[in-house]
Amino acid sequence: MSKASQRKAQLHIDLIDAAEKRIAEHGITQLRARDLARDVGCSLGSIYNVFDDLHALIVHANARTLMAIDEVMAAAAANDDDGPRAVMINLAWTYFDFATNYNKPWRGLFDHVFPKNYDLPEWMYEGQLKLLNHIEKPLAELWPNATTEEISLISRTLFSAVHGVVELSLDDRTVGLPPESVRNQLEILITSFLDGNE
Repeated sequence: MSKASQRKAQLHIDLIDAAEKRIAEHGITQLRARDLARDVGCSLGSIYNVFDDLHALIVHANARTLMAIDEVMAAAAANDDDGPRAVMINLAWTYFDFATNYNKPWRGLFDHVFPKNYDLPEWMYEGQLKLLNHIEKPLAELWPNATTEEISLISRTLFSAVHGVVELSLDDRTVGLPPESVRNQLEILITSFLDGNE
């Protein structure tokens, strides 16, 4: 690899690091290319030699958050001694804990508005689907006769429900739950759903 290629590769990493740090500290809505250029000591134009636009850089920073969620959910799913129901409740609690403890990066996954018809890279879609895989496995154990498509749809429904509870709670909306009640209510939500579909 030439020195120019090495510098470009290093700048690629440094910019993602800087974006990740700024999102964690200030939120994604405050992310500015000029600030990132200052953080890494490059010109504003140099950013666009590495990334097509700021959206592309945000995708890479958000991908790290997605990977972090995947890691904690994988760890939660691995603790399956108490059966698939317990795994699903633990996954919901883990998601809530992550959203609470890493709120600004978590919000960054949902708050950034991409231009209409913006094409996310395929690997970003795959990262999102990995989160659903953690839900699909215990669901398939509970409903062995369900088709793959049915399990996929149910996992999306449950994820959407849990995400909605978490988001409204952390946004401190009038209809949101008090944070101290979220874990118990998530357990009721999942248990009630599973009981009603057995």
